[in-house]
Amino acid sequence: MLPEQVITSELAKVIGASGNLADGALTRTRTAHRPVTMGGSRLYLPGDRPYVKPVADKAQMLAGVPANLIQIAGGPPPGTRVQVEFTPVPCRVFALERLLDAETIAGLARTAAASARQLCSCGVRLPSSPRCRAEYHYDDRERVQTLVGTAPACEQCAELPGLLLNSERDQVFQNGIEYLAKVNGWEPSAAEIYAREAGRLAAWRSCRDWTVDLTYLETICVRLTADDVNRALARPAAATR
Repeated sequence: MLPEQVITSELAKVIGASGNLADGALTRTRTAHRPVTMGGSRLYLPGDRPYVKPVADKAQMLAGVPANLIQIAGGPPPGTRVQVEFTPVPCRVFALERLLDAETIAGLARTAAASARQLCSCGVRLPSSPRCRAEYHYDDRERVQTLVGTAPACEQCAELPGLLLNSERDQVFQNGIEYLAKVNGWEPSAAEIYAREAGRLAAWRSCRDWTVDLTYLETICVRLTADDVNRALARPAAATR
């Protein structure tokens, strides 16, 4: 396990320059209601029986989380408009941006933007081609990342996690902190503490194997098969956060 002192800049080292795990094919053929796997991570696709339903009891969901990470793992402070959530490294290989084509991602973003009345969570009006942000539920007890929805994002909010993966001495990181503080009405020092804690949590989660449940896609009529996943993983990967 990584030291407790690990922060966002250390998380960037864990992720590596490409922002993804090593490429490769899925290691097991999927059968009915069983996941495909890659390394130690498992993936449930549309048409599969969902691996596990989100746990309603937060105490159960957070079982096993180190005491110093319980607060950040429990969610952002009340009233937070824009939160920062870094995807654990084992889950990055199954990021929607990698598995779905650009046209599908754009369609999800447009649908999410219409539901949000063309407004980003930061309050600004969305551009004509908004970005799409996946929303996940994390069950740290069962080690399951479950896709629960998609949300639209303006360019600045979409790029924020990437800014915060830079060294704290880097001006790019400081720009991210200033933006996070501005949209949430926080002091810069509070925004920096929040970003550090989010980085520590992701670094801790990155030391474990995860199950990724994408069965939500079936509810919004998005098709994704094991063959689709293998083809996507064979393509050069763009950095995901």
